[in-house]
Amino acid sequence: MIDYAFHHCGCVVRLVRGDVSAMSDMDITTDGFWRSFKAIILSIPAMFFTWVIFGQDLITEGVIGDIGDLIVRQAIVDLILWVTPVALLALALPPLGLSQNYIGLIIVRNWLSAVITYLIAGVVLLYMLAPAEAAGLFGMLFLGVLLVSIWMFLRVTLAALPQNHGIAYGAIVVEVIVIFTLADLLTGFFGLAPAI
Repeated sequence: MIDYAFHHCGCVVRLVRGDVSAMSDMDITTDGFWRSFKAIILSIPAMFFTWVIFGQDLITEGVIGDIGDLIVRQAIVDLILWVTPVALLALALPPLGLSQNYIGLIIVRNWLSAVITYLIAGVVLLYMLAPAEAAGLFGMLFLGVLLVSIWMFLRVTLAALPQNHGIAYGAIVVEVIVIFTLADLLTGFFGLAPAI
């Protein structure tokens, strides 16, 4: 599984860099579709690290709950945010006549999500190690990572929908709006926002 995962993560990095031939090196089959959800398992160490750090910050900021409880709540939110685009694309692509692109699109997105999870964990590690006076800079760094992540998702979406770039751009715009709105709602619902 590890070799399979690293191979596919490498392929999505190639897609991001513009090497569309990487699609043909991936397992774009029904079996590959289901195996791509193992990217969630691969991402757990990085996500767990970020949950612990952010959980400690939330406790410091007055959010009610112990660290274990906050980790569980963050895990639920992240899982919902991971699978929501999977469901939305399953509903949106058939009316657009793009059902045949669904499997490949989800495969590249799942493996890219794993790559981005480790990128975010790296930024969180820097945040944890940085002196307190540098904490303000990390807001800008997180924003930069967020923008890069959106760009990366656009690149792999364009590769998975090669003849439908207009739809690819539209899908990313809609996804950003939906995911950010949903993330805000879930953060409030699960009590992960510090009291103002």
